[in-house]
Amino acid sequence: MQHYYQFTKSQLVAVIFCTVLGSVCVSADEAKITDLDKNQDGLISIKESVADPNLLAIFGSIDKDLDGFISKNELEEFAKIAKQMKVASIE
Repeated sequence: MQHYYQFTKSQLVAVIFCTVLGSVCVSADEAKITDLDKNQDGLISIKESVADPNLLAIFGSIDKDLDGFISKNELEEFAKIAKQMKVASIE
C-alpha cells in the first residue's frame, strides 16, 4: 500500500533535510537558542545562525514571519513538523 502526502515547501525542506541527516536536526530547547543568541535578545538572527551550518541552511524555512529572526516558537514549530514528516516518511 502506497501513501501519498501533500507537503508545503517548508515541510518538504524538513523531510529532505532530516532524511539526509538521519535525525531531527533542529532542537527547540533553550540551550540551542542560548548557544546561538549572542546578543541575548531571545531570537536567532541570520548572522547568529552562521555558527550552526545546519540551521543556516534552512533558516528561511524556519523564519515563518520573514522578519530575519528565528523565535523559540518558530524553532519549536519547525522541529515539530520535521519530526512528524520524518515519522511519515518511514511509514
